[in-house]
Amino acid sequence: MELGHNDNNNLTLSKFESMLKTNHVLFFDSEEFENIIHHYLNLGKIALAKKAIKLGLDQHPHP
Repeated sequence: MELGHNDNNNLTLSKFESMLKTNHVLFFDSEEFENIIHHYLNLGKIALAKKAIKLGLDQHPHP
């Protein structure tokens, strides 16, 4: 079974939230960070969006 776009986003969000709970740093590509940031902004969870931005910039410091 092939994962749909929404399923992939849910897995990425679960992985990100798990990383925050355990403090284990996991790798996300830049597109995954964009999706995570948009998700939290759409929910009005600005602090989590900022955290994702900081982690994204740490992992991808150069454009």
